Amino acid sequence: MIFAVASCQQKADNNLEIFENTLGSKKSKVLSELTEDFEKNYLAEKYPSIPLSEQYMKFMEELEKLNIPDRDEIISQENDEKYKESGLIYEKYWYPDSVWIEGQVIKKVWSYTDDNGKVHVKESEQYGRKSIDSLSHDSIIKAELKMPDFNFYGDFKKAIKEVKDDSPFLKVYYELIDNVGFTSNSLWAGMIKENNLDITGPVERRVLVLELVY
Repeated sequence: MIFAVASCQQKADNNLEIFENTLGSKKSKVLSELTEDFEKNYLAEKYPSIPLSEQYMKFMEELEKLNIPDRDEIISQENDEKYKESGLIYEKYWYPDSVWIEGQVIKKVWSYTDDNGKVHVKESEQYGRKSIDSLSHDSIIKAELKMPDFNFYGDFKKAIKEVKDDSPFLKVYYELIDNVGFTSNSLWAGMIKENNLDITGPVERRVLVLELVY
């Protein structure tokens, strides 16, 4: 039994190392700090005297009921700045490089760099904006530049892919984001309980913090 526990711990530690190497040292350090802060200064205070995994479940059950805390309750200004300045925000969110308007169509250009250093460009269009003529084009463009898509091409997704085969939770999570991108925070509590998914590992908890909190 002791050997089995030690083996599981070693596997979790190895997966964390692989995950962090893929994500990058600076972003990994910030994500670790954000996770530790959330667990210590929010979960432990709101749900004392129960194990950490149950604290996460309680938090997700509240989200499932749409009892969503104010952002400043769970994210300090300091952590919000670290999240943005480290570039970790761009691992989850993919913002358009440029936006312009042609007639009744809003057009966007997105770009990303692959592992070989090659830049890829994608375009998207939104049709049927009947009210577009009555609004300032500048205000529309500014608003659209701030509306992100999920970053399908970032190191966060790549890092999960590297370790997902050792974690049923990460495997489910990866399949969802790979197919649909953003997921609903209200679905996780039920899915985890229904499928008896383990969320206690260090990678699992970091993924949950980035998914549910930021």
